[in-house]
Amino acid sequence: MPIGSVSPSRMESRPSDLSSHKLYLSLIIHIFSPISPPLLDSLLYRVSYKIKSLVFLLLCLSTLFSCLLQAR
Repeated sequence: MPIGSVSPSRMESRPSDLSSHKLYLSLIIHIFSPISPPLLDSLLYRVSYKIKSLVFLLLCLSTLFSCLLQAR
């Protein structure tokens, strides 16, 4: 029983809620403000960079796997 009473105070859900609200608010402000294209460009750049690195990693792994199969 005491663990249940202590647990909600340790969870500290308020700071995470606050940060998520700030994130949503800043996102809405950036979407509706005229300065949104740089933010959007940087976001797209990050996403495309992650996708490119993932594709490169998959390509390397497939090449390694095919080399291992040919070695047999």
